[in-house]
Amino acid sequence: MSTPECSFFAANNKANYLNANSSAFTLTFTKKSTLTMKIVSYLATGNYLGERTFLLSSLMKCGTPSDTTAQVEIGTNIRVTCTYNVNHLIAMMGGKQWRGKTYQLLVKSDDGNYYDVGVTMPGSSQPIKRFFIEDTTSTAGKITLMSGFTLNFNYNSNNKLDTPTLTPTYTTVSIESTGTSSSPLISMNYQVLFTSDLSSFWGGALASFMVISIVALLHSIGKTYVGYLNKKSGLQFFVNFAGVYSLWLYYYLLFMSGYWFLFTKSASTPVFLIPSPNSPLYGAFYALVAVMVVLRLLWVVVDKSDKLSTEVFVINWERS
Repeated sequence: MSTPECSFFAANNKANYLNANSSAFTLTFTKKSTLTMKIVSYLATGNYLGERTFLLSSLMKCGTPSDTTAQVEIGTNIRVTCTYNVNHLIAMMGGKQWRGKTYQLLVKSDDGNYYDVGVTMPGSSQPIKRFFIEDTTSTAGKITLMSGFTLNFNYNSNNKLDTPTLTPTYTTVSIESTGTSSSPLISMNYQVLFTSDLSSFWGGALASFMVISIVALLHSIGKTYVGYLNKKSGLQFFVNFAGVYSLWLYYYLLFMSGYWFLFTKSASTPVFLIPSPNSPLYGAFYALVAVMVVLRLLWVVVDKSDKLSTEVFVINWERS
């Protein structure tokens, strides 16, 4: 929001012309149904050109999934990585029909109205209305090209979609004197994601984790005390804790896995959506799995070593 254009809108109380407003957007989550979206095009000068139904191919220059070229399906995440030859764009720029454009995405809500898909440009946190796919005029001899985007919809606790956002990424390519680029191949990354706010889940997960940790601690103390009464060392607590805690962690992780399966796969209307791959949920889960495995291996080694070192005598009472 630091560019001269943005400063003009803010200084003249015209921020509503620039900033996106999708606060009233809500859409009931219905499996296998499609989003109704429009893409509106404008000249670089701001003049309205027209609008049409939004297709993934409207923004994707390569790798459009054949089964989703019509519209975006609710709940279906799409991740595409492909390679685009920017010399194709340079060739089109030489045509008489070429014009630089900006775009605006709109999505239809339950109330029948269309709302902005807020665009979060690189370096800004304020969602705006319009974006560009290619910029061929700002810098002579260079093209700034959209090399990817993330189209995201949040799934809230009321089983509705809200907060539609588009986050584009850009790459700058130089045009040589020959009218082509010396490095024409660009990696393009496109994502359409439906995500959930996991703040309520984290609260319950952390509370239950603390409960099983305290229970495991008390269990270990009790087991050590019984051993102490039978002339065993108090240091046996650490071995007991490794065995007991790893067992409690196993059942905790098994319960959490079942919880996610039940509320995302088995329910007609999911409570949560499967998080994106970069969610911290996966890191926390794998960390607990690692702790469980290490503690269990430690307990097994010590327990087996203790049993193997125990001498067993068999007395034949009949012969004696």
